[in-house]
Amino acid sequence: PGRRFRIYSKEFKEAAVRRILAGETVRAVAEDLRLRSQLLYSWRDLYEHGGADALVPRGRPRKAEAWARRRACADA
Repeated sequence: PGRRFRIYSKEFKEAAVRRILAGETVRAVAEDLRLRSQLLYSWRDLYEHGGADALVPRGRPRKAEAWARRRACADA
């Protein structure tokens, strides 16, 4: 069959990005977490432009999360 994509939680992504921002090299973090370096660069860019909220997992959000986001946008 095809390749299976892994879905990483917001917390996992944020922890990886924080390691990079703390001074670890992207390569070292990528090797430790068994990820492609490019993925970490994209997570870092998202984090720098939108903070931790930009690191939401791929795919359709759960209904409760989607409604909470809608309410937050409507209130802003």
